[in-house]
Formats: sequence, C-alpha cells, structure tokens
Amino acid sequence: PFLLNQRQMSLILNLDQTIAHIITMLEYEIQYELVSYHLKECLENLSQLTGKSISEAAMDRIFKDFCVGK
Repeated sequence: PFLLNQRQMSLILNLDQTIAHIITMLEYEIQYELVSYHLKECLENLSQLTGKSISEAAMDRIFKDFCVGK
C-alpha cells in the first residue's frame, strides 16, 4: 500500500535477503563475527531507508536523473 521508489525497494529486498541469510547462518555453528558483519549491513540499509544516513553511491543514484539548471 505504500509508494516506494526503486532505491527504497532495492534496500528492502537487500535487507530481506540479508536477514534470511543471517537466519540460515544461525542454524549452524558459526563465528558470531560473521553474524555481526551482516547485522551491521542490515543497520546500514535501514539507516539509508529511513534517511538517517546515505552512501555516496545512493546519492549518485538519486541525483543522476536531476537536471542542473543552465
């Protein structure tokens, strides 16, 4: 029911895949540093999704379609 742009949808799909991967990892005996790394990736995606932070690559994707006035 929410309107999403392609960048937001991509972040949500990436977040979903990362969480699914973490759940799979937790089913086996693993090093928790790996889980921590993937959790950090989730937090970064959430921060970008909510606008708390944004990467340079995301800024490039957002503004690539804007035309700077002449």
